[in-house]
Amino acid sequence: MHDEKFGYFLKMSLINTIIFVAVYFILNNLSIDRDLHPVYFDWEIEVPLISWAIIPYISFNLLIILPYTLLTKYEIKHLSLAFMTCTIVAGIIFALTPGELGFKRVIPNDMFGSFYAQLFILDRPYNLFPSLHVAYTTLFYISCKNKIKHQALKALLLFWISLVIMSTILTHQHHLFDVITGILLALTAYQYWAWNMLISKKNHLLCKQ
Repeated sequence: MHDEKFGYFLKMSLINTIIFVAVYFILNNLSIDRDLHPVYFDWEIEVPLISWAIIPYISFNLLIILPYTLLTKYEIKHLSLAFMTCTIVAGIIFALTPGELGFKRVIPNDMFGSFYAQLFILDRPYNLFPSLHVAYTTLFYISCKNKIKHQALKALLLFWISLVIMSTILTHQHHLFDVITGILLALTAYQYWAWNMLISKKNHLLCKQ
C-alpha cells in the first residue's frame, strides 16, 4: 500500500512539476519586452530587504514532504488537482497581465548573497500576481493542517507557513497584492476540487446501487 501511494505521489509530483516549468518559466521569459502592470502601494517600497528571509523562502521546497507523510492517496489527488488548477489559472493571468516589481533587485553583501544570486538567475520579476509561491504554500497548509493532532506541531506548522509567506515580501520577490491573490487562488482551487470530487464520489456510489 505504501509503495502504491509513493508511486502515485511521485507521478503526480512529476506532472505538477512539468506543468509548472512549462507555464512559469516560458511566460516569465516571454514577458521581458511586454507592457508591465504595477500593483502595489507606495509604502510597500519602504519595506526593507531582510536577507535571512531567503532561508524560509527556499524552505518552501521541504513542504513537499508533508503530503506524502500525512495524506491518503485520495487526498494527494485532491491536492494535486488544486496545484494544477492554481498553476494554469495563474499562468493565464501572467500571460494577460505580467507584473512590475516595485523593489530594485539587489544582492545582499552578506552570507545570504549567493542564494539571491542564484534566485535572480532562475527567476525574472514578472510572474507576480497571484504568487504561486504563496498559493502552493497555502495549499500545503490547508490540506495537511487537520492531519496533525498534536497542537504544538500544528502551531509549528502554522509558524513555518507564515514565515514562508512573509518571506516573499521580505526578500523583495512579491508585493502584498501578490500574496493576497495567491492565498485566494489556493483557497478557491482547493474548495472547487473538494466539491467536484465529493459530487463524483456520490455519483459513483449511486451508480453502484
